[in-house]
Amino acid sequence: MFTGELRTKTYHDLEGFLKEDIPEGTRLDYKKNFPKNLEKTIAAMANTEGGLILIGIAEDDDRPRHPVLPPVGVPVEQAVETVISKAYQAIHGPVTPEVEAIQLPDDDSKCVVVVRVQPSARAPHAVGQRTDIYRRVDSQSMPGKGDLEARMELDAVGWLFDRRTRNAEILAAAEQRRSEIMGSPAPADEEFRVGVIVSPVLAHTELLSTAQLETLALRRVTFGLNGFPDLNMRRISGGLVSTHEPRMEYIDISGLTAYTRTFKFDADGLLRPWWFQNSVALLAWAGLAAVKSGRGGTLLAATTVAGVRDHAVEVGGPGFYDDDHRASLQSQISASIRVEADDLGREAPRYALDLMAQILEAFDFRLTVEQLARRFEVNLESAG
Repeated sequence: MFTGELRTKTYHDLEGFLKEDIPEGTRLDYKKNFPKNLEKTIAAMANTEGGLILIGIAEDDDRPRHPVLPPVGVPVEQAVETVISKAYQAIHGPVTPEVEAIQLPDDDSKCVVVVRVQPSARAPHAVGQRTDIYRRVDSQSMPGKGDLEARMELDAVGWLFDRRTRNAEILAAAEQRRSEIMGSPAPADEEFRVGVIVSPVLAHTELLSTAQLETLALRRVTFGLNGFPDLNMRRISGGLVSTHEPRMEYIDISGLTAYTRTFKFDADGLLRPWWFQNSVALLAWAGLAAVKSGRGGTLLAATTVAGVRDHAVEVGGPGFYDDDHRASLQSQISASIRVEADDLGREAPRYALDLMAQILEAFDFRLTVEQLARRFEVNLESAG
């Protein structure tokens, strides 16, 4: 329900989503009836990381914030119009969510209203007398029943005004945090180091609990990366870390995910970019973990290759750049992209190839994502 065209969703899709039993969180909210303050939830999601509101879904009395099947539904009449009216008339400035009514199979007078809100480039959005600005918080921050909206402090509101143009600052802050925890020792002469960072654009807010982090850390093993992940991560203030060379990794409560690994040059002193597979695994895990935890939203993904000055990279093969080797004049090369977490799991190979294409430009290779996909035998259609 988080992805795909909303107008194509069926009751079967809705039922399958509810059977996953995902609890309410930063990006998910269940409403049994139309609430009087629906605009507050819509605005809060637009101010934070976007999300999904399902109206006509009751919560389990014994397990607060979990959905109950079957849906109770709400009257079909004026259902979509009510949501759109709230979004346009009660929010300053207006928000334009996707809205779809999915009819109940046993009662054509009732439906579940699905409201999908995107993180807004025009945040902050206010409600009330144009003075009340809210953000979404995680259910761990507000256990039990009740709204998952919290009034924003002045510094957080200031962050919203220009968060969409602060990619460099966000990544610099993420790299500083990673460096403080994991260190940044220079690679040995015969080695190079690859790092990948995935950071939420709105990293200003605590989004995950330590318990959630530990659950996500265990889930990482399903991606089967060679020698990754290390399940023996230790708890530190605000996150989990593993610093066992040649790989190190870190995840924290803001959603920041970092991974570095040291590789050796081959016998000819060449860099062969097999680290691509590591990037794919980390990007895929970070994206799916974001969606499963209800965090989602817009993420920044960046990769850095250090210790490569005067070393050449080989991406060739028979009929591919004629096995050309090209050396870098830079010791450290970086690349970054902006992605949506909801797309990141299935699109991870494409995004990782995009990062690789940017890195290879420093070696004077001009390669498209499609060319690299052929070189590494990646089927982008099946990946997407």
